[in-house]
Amino acid sequence: MASIIRRYVRNQIADAAIKAYIQPSGAVLAVSPTHADIQVDDSVAGIGETADEYMLSLGYRLQATNPASPLVAFYGSSKLVNDVLAVTSDAAFETVGGVITNPGFFVDNLAATFGRITGAYQATGATGELQIIECRPDGSDPELKMPPVVIPDTAGAWTVLELGTSMPPRPNGPWEYALQARLNGSAALSLKYVSMSLMQLALP
Repeated sequence: MASIIRRYVRNQIADAAIKAYIQPSGAVLAVSPTHADIQVDDSVAGIGETADEYMLSLGYRLQATNPASPLVAFYGSSKLVNDVLAVTSDAAFETVGGVITNPGFFVDNLAATFGRITGAYQATGATGELQIIECRPDGSDPELKMPPVVIPDTAGAWTVLELGTSMPPRPNGPWEYALQARLNGSAALSLKYVSMSLMQLALP
C-alpha cells in the first residue's frame, strides 16, 4: 500500500462519500473552510483520476499531493525529555517524561485533537519500545494514547523521532501525558529533546 494525501480546494466532504464513491479504504483527513485533505491508496491503478473526477463534481479541484503543511491547528508544546536520557528498564515500561495539562480547558473539539511527539533517539538493537499513556496526576485511571511503537536499530547514531497519538484526549482534566519506554531486549535505547505538541485537525 502507498497511502498519499490529496489536497483539494473549496468547501467540505463527508468521509462516507469518499468511501462510497472513490475507495472503501479512503478517508477524509481534514477539512477547512477552503480546503480538504483526503487519503487514498495510490498503488491502485487510476485512483488519482477517480478521486479528482469525483471531487471536481463537488466543486473541488486538486491543489497538491502529499502537501508539506497539513490542515491542523497548533495549540502548544511541552518538553517531555530534556538533554539525554538512557532507558534502563528491560521488560516493564518505565515513565521517562511527562506533562500535566487540561486540554479540555482550551481545546474546542477534543475528538479532532491529537499529540505529535518529536525529538531524537539512538538504539542498539531493534526491539525497544515507546508508548504514551494518559492518566491522572497520581497515576490512576490510565488510558493508552499511543500503542507501543518498536524503535528501529540505529547502530548508536542519533535519529529523528516523530510519532503521533492515536486516541484523542479525555475531558475533565487535569491529565498527565506520560512517555514510557522499555528496552525489551535491546542493548541500549536513549532519548533526547522529546516534546509533545497538541494539534487539532482543522475541521469547519
